[in-house]
Order: sequence, then C-alpha cells, then structure tokens
Amino acid sequence: MADRRGPHHYDVALVLTDGNPTYYGPTARGPGNFTRFIEVENGIFSANALKARDTRVLAVGIGAVGASKDNLASVVVTKTWDIDGVTRPDGEQDADFQASLVLDPVHRPDTQPVWGEEFHGYLEGDEVTVAEDQVTIPRGCTNEASGDLGRHTLSPGRNTFRIVDTVTCRTKLTLVKEISNPFPGATPVPTGAASPGMASRTRQWMSALFPGRCARRSPGACSGSSSWAAGSRCPARSCWHGG
Repeated sequence: MADRRGPHHYDVALVLTDGNPTYYGPTARGPGNFTRFIEVENGIFSANALKARDTRVLAVGIGAVGASKDNLASVVVTKTWDIDGVTRPDGEQDADFQASLVLDPVHRPDTQPVWGEEFHGYLEGDEVTVAEDQVTIPRGCTNEASGDLGRHTLSPGRNTFRIVDTVTCRTKLTLVKEISNPFPGATPVPTGAASPGMASRTRQWMSALFPGRCARRSPGACSGSSSWAAGSRCPARSCWHGG
C-alpha cells in the first residue's frame, strides 16, 4: 500500500506479483486465495500514488507455472510508411526515411524503444504515451503522422499500437534560359515584357544583323525613313518584313 504523503522519494518501485492480488491495504485485508475487484483496484491506486511522485513502477511476474497473467500488461508499437502510395513496414523503407519511437514510460527507463518490440513491466490501468521524433525525410517531401499517437490506458495482456507516416514527395523542375549572341557588336533583343524604346532597339539590332534592309513598326506597307534604323539607306521596297 503506497502512501503519497510519505517523506521518502523512490526512483523505482519494484512489484513482484503473480498477476492475481489477494490482499490490499496496510493491514493486508482480503481472502488470500482468490482475487476480487477491490484487490485489483487498490493495487492500481497504490501504483498511481507512487507515479504521482515521479516514481516508476516496474512489475515483474513471478510464481508457479500456470499463474495468472490477467493483470499484467505489455506494449508493442508498430510503424508503417506510406510513401507516395507505396506501403512498407518500418525497416523495409528506403534509408532516407527514418523516425524514432517515443514510449513514456518505458521499462527499463534508460531503454530506447524500438518499433515492433514488446515492452513489459506494466500493469492493467497504467497509462503510456506513444509518439515519434527524429523524423528524417528527403528534401522536398512532406510527412503526416497518424494512428495511435497520444496517451493510452493499458488493458491486461499485450497492447498493440500502430503509427502510420504518410509521405508525399513532389519533383520540381527548374528551367534556366541563357541567350547566346552569335553576332558580335549586336545587342540581343531583351526577353520579358516590352518596355519604352524596345522597338527602336529591335530595329537597330536587325539593321546590324541584316545590312541593307529596314525594320517596320507594324504590319502593312513599309513606312518612311523614320522607321529605319539610323544610317540605313535601303529603299522602301526592300524592307525587312519580319515585323
């Protein structure tokens, strides 16, 4: 029987049990040869009183072969990766996709939980938190975790939980345009939206590329000399019709 008002603090409380409490309380009340609801509940209350003082409760099953395990509990957490619609259990995914299991509390306290491994040392009614951290995925991918995340109250026997990481990876293509000018001395036509003076620069460029021709401003008949590049002497009938 744990008393949370006691003056001492313990890091770990070791409970040796065959899984069927037959007594409860400081005066050991109970039938002694069978288990009732009141014995089980008092065991849970005592464990919770210790845990409220940051004491870890570790249950160890003992007794003759065939002793009841109905009130002992264990925890297993499995992991599944769903990567762009392809589902794989943890361990079979590409090495670029990784995550660590968080199980609180875990027995022993210094143990790093592992996906798919069964952890003992719990009692019926204990609470555990299931989570994950240290998630690594390739750049450009997004991850959404789902499943049995959060806090759970344990039932007798094995408690199995499952976490699913749904990863979406999209490929991004970037095109870079480079202009190579094969005509020395000519200014390339600027890319992008038209700006004031662009038509004049275009005429100058075309005059440099095609000597003896002139550029017109708009479709139709060639305009007068005002539409030609400076210094052009081509007649109107030989106008360049490239626009």
